[in-house]
Amino acid sequence: MIFSKRSNYMLKYEKSKSKLLEFDVAVENYPKYPLNPNDLTYSTIFALSRFCEENIENPSSSQLPELKSELAVISQYYDSTVKTQLRQNHNKLFLLLGSTAYFLSENFGSAKVLIEQIDMREPKDNVMTLLYTTLIYLLTGKWIEVPTKRKYHLQYLHGLNSHFKEGASPEILFDALRKMRDQIQQSTDAFAVSYIDFLFSVIICAIDHSAWILLPKYSNVGFEQWKDYLSKPTSIRLLWPAQKVILQAGALNGNDLVVPLPTGVGKTKSIEILLRAKFMEQGTCIAIIIAPLRALCNEITSDLIFALSDEAIINQFTDTTQEDFDIELLLNTKYVFICTPEKFSYILRHEPDFLAAIQLFIFDEAHLFDDASRGAQYELLVSEIARSRNESAQMVLFSAVLANASQISEWLFNNEEAAIDYSLVKSTEKSIGFLSSDQTIHYYEKDDMAEESFYVPKSIAFTQLQLRGKETKPRIFPEMNSQDIAIYYANKLCNLGGTAIYAGQVRSVPPIMRRIVEINERGYDLSNLLVKGNSNEAIKLSGLFALHYGENYELTQAAKLGAFPHYADLPNGMKMAIEHALRKRHISFVVCTTTLAEGVNIPIKYLFLTTFSLGTTSVQIRKMQNMVGRTARSGIHTEGSAIITDFKFFDKRLEQRSGGTYKWADCKKMFDYGNTEACTSAILSLTSDLYIDYKTYYKASALASYLIDNYDNPLCFTNLINVLKEGYREHVANDGTRYDRYSTEIEAKVMHLKNLIENIENYLCYIYSSQKNVEQFKSMANTLATQTFACFLGDDDQKKALSTIFQLVANKIVSDVSPEKMGYFARSLYGINVSKQVMEWVDGNIEALEDCSINQLIVDIAKLFTQLFPDRIKVNDDMLIAVTRLWIAGEPYIDIYTNLQDELPIFQIEKLCSSTLAFHLCFLVGSIIDAIGDRAEELTEQLALLQKMIKYGVPSHFQILVCENIFDDRVIAKQIELLIGRELSTEKEFKAHMIIKQIEILKTLKAFPDYFSYKFLQYLRPVLE
Repeated sequence: MIFSKRSNYMLKYEKSKSKLLEFDVAVENYPKYPLNPNDLTYSTIFALSRFCEENIENPSSSQLPELKSELAVISQYYDSTVKTQLRQNHNKLFLLLGSTAYFLSENFGSAKVLIEQIDMREPKDNVMTLLYTTLIYLLTGKWIEVPTKRKYHLQYLHGLNSHFKEGASPEILFDALRKMRDQIQQSTDAFAVSYIDFLFSVIICAIDHSAWILLPKYSNVGFEQWKDYLSKPTSIRLLWPAQKVILQAGALNGNDLVVPLPTGVGKTKSIEILLRAKFMEQGTCIAIIIAPLRALCNEITSDLIFALSDEAIINQFTDTTQEDFDIELLLNTKYVFICTPEKFSYILRHEPDFLAAIQLFIFDEAHLFDDASRGAQYELLVSEIARSRNESAQMVLFSAVLANASQISEWLFNNEEAAIDYSLVKSTEKSIGFLSSDQTIHYYEKDDMAEESFYVPKSIAFTQLQLRGKETKPRIFPEMNSQDIAIYYANKLCNLGGTAIYAGQVRSVPPIMRRIVEINERGYDLSNLLVKGNSNEAIKLSGLFALHYGENYELTQAAKLGAFPHYADLPNGMKMAIEHALRKRHISFVVCTTTLAEGVNIPIKYLFLTTFSLGTTSVQIRKMQNMVGRTARSGIHTEGSAIITDFKFFDKRLEQRSGGTYKWADCKKMFDYGNTEACTSAILSLTSDLYIDYKTYYKASALASYLIDNYDNPLCFTNLINVLKEGYREHVANDGTRYDRYSTEIEAKVMHLKNLIENIENYLCYIYSSQKNVEQFKSMANTLATQTFACFLGDDDQKKALSTIFQLVANKIVSDVSPEKMGYFARSLYGINVSKQVMEWVDGNIEALEDCSINQLIVDIAKLFTQLFPDRIKVNDDMLIAVTRLWIAGEPYIDIYTNLQDELPIFQIEKLCSSTLAFHLCFLVGSIIDAIGDRAEELTEQLALLQKMIKYGVPSHFQILVCENIFDDRVIAKQIELLIGRELSTEKEFKAHMIIKQIEILKTLKAFPDYFSYKFLQYLRPVLE
């Protein structure tokens, strides 16, 4: 062990110095350091040299793992030293050494960040230049000519280029390195002796991760087949550790796998490699990628179009009824579908033969089996695919870090070893900071939350704000509350990297935006928000906000200043435009909810956490770690920070009486991968304890018994709500505050149970539709219960209860659903009672519906919706109808608000349109279409159009085509329609006119955020090429 405890302290001091500079702490407030971190320079160079020498001369040495572990200290030391700006005359050297150490520790992203900071304008003919040239080429693809005529230097450069460009044997490289090393070791140049060892070790590491070697080695595809791809300038040169681990687990050989990975370690590229290998091996292949979030589907689609559109057809399924494909036409193609679990379930109900045609299933965010809203359907879908796929089809499940990935692999594949060990893959460094009331930030390392690492004192400068009108009381910014402090730090640091404030819930976003607008109006300087960005792009984004929400809305006003929101109900095009602007570094500040944890890749360096709560519950550890994982995206930053701006956590960490010690312990657990929750099953909650508050719960045995005894009662769940509320009221009779706080959650929790039962009902309806007889179906229902992840995880009592529930559902299907109607019940994706009511409504009204206009259909369907789903709607029939009419007329939120004469606030209109209408009501229309079947073709066509109008909030087929094929923004779709000036009936005709009018369209799109021009050009890309 070269580095002692003293050395680690010196590293912490160096990190602290870099943070002091980041936070612009006054020099007089700097801590007094008892040690001089500069002394670490010599020991780090020695440690790096020692590792490289051992790596070259004794690669099987037992000392090598320990020496390699010290590379983290070396790389972080040089990285931090450069950031302190205290030894700037050595920056080039320190950046090179830091990049080398990062590279040798297989942290290629951070190595890239450092090497790109070196300005090597006049390269010299020495080994140091060879090292720089090698790293910049391997990490960026940029080839720099070295002014040399030395024989071995030229041989080395030829070998480097030949291997990574053409796949030539690396022996040329190693031969040149050995001869150079022998020659240099006979010289008196001590620095060259070290540098040749650094270079030699870099090449050993590079060859160990070379795509030219690893892809043919770990796949069923030979060197010559990979050569066409690897010879391209855009191909991958090095496989990052995550990709190498996935290959070694047999992913390219067709092995089924569960792949739990930290955020930001190369998952997207891994998916691309999987697809390429499948296409090469099979020639033709249908692959499907299932992701439980529409935003994630959008991102995956965009990435794969960029990477694979010249080799395969990439198609993202929409959420509406449509003829998405013809199986026969796909069998001889390379085709990748991307969709949500709900959409794929819908497809299987309508095209059951499609399942057998798929050769590769990729599931993203597979840890969401326990998600309250979509977990049951996701679990049942994955279970069905595992059971019914063709024998040669492969399943790969990507997820966040899980405590029980091996359980999932054992459940699905009967092999607990078909799960990758996430500890083999490291993400970029993360530091966790806790603010205290004395304005000090106390930093902890994410991998060691037990002991404070260093601190940054006096990190806040308070400013007197201007008073308004008759105000006399002084006002300052920031006030000592978590939101103000988060705004303060985000404004201070956003020019060093993207910043995000986590606001907990959607309703917390507007107050933060209002506060930003207020302090600006009171004279506080927020110009930092745009100092490193693109002010023109911010103007375009704020202009789009104004079109959607109005000029005076807080989101619009904040956007003008450079502050942007990101949450689920934001218009889809707006969300995508903000993400695009963040990736392109046009903007650097976003206020978000847990959407940041849900697969959205935006490059931020700092995350400010104002809360750990989601209403009355805490954020899952897994979600919190996903959010923190978004900081310091690999290849952009070397280190990310999450800072908790509520100082009560740190200040009260020693107070047992107030619960401070417990909150502090829980808080620290949030950042430790070792404490990540196991992925459970949403279905298992039917037979688990139902928690009302932090310690009161309805026992699992009682809940299971109630559901079994009352399942056939139409008021089963209504009565359960009453039972729980009455029981809870008696239990906390002396604590009215507690009752008021937690009793409001009871209805939502019971509705979750109801939704789970309905998912099981629909799944079994689907199974029944393919069975030959009743007894066979009932036997199958019992088998399917035992095949769920819920049953796999449950104890004996839970297994028995789950089997009973499945059997009760099967009995109800047999007794309540007639054979001739079974096809509809299987396709509807609703539970039995709702499906029955929809079918009865259609049967009783079909003739009248055929004579209805679109306007009357809206009235009738809206009334049916409120009748079926009273818990999903907070307005009356008349208001729902009025909003729906305005929505499909293409009216923006501000005009809907004005038309309703201020009866609903804009944020409620937004929720109503983006969730209730665009998802739930749209879904109901699809179910009605299925219930009609082939009985009324014209009505079906009219409803299919209406469904898409509701989905996208637009009034015409043309605007639907824009939203489906190019980008989903109602305001801009209208602008393009006005430009084209005619109705187009087919996608082929639509695309032809887009090509003809592309110059005019791009000119129109210049007034809007860059994302929309980018998507339009992406849409035209296959034609332009």
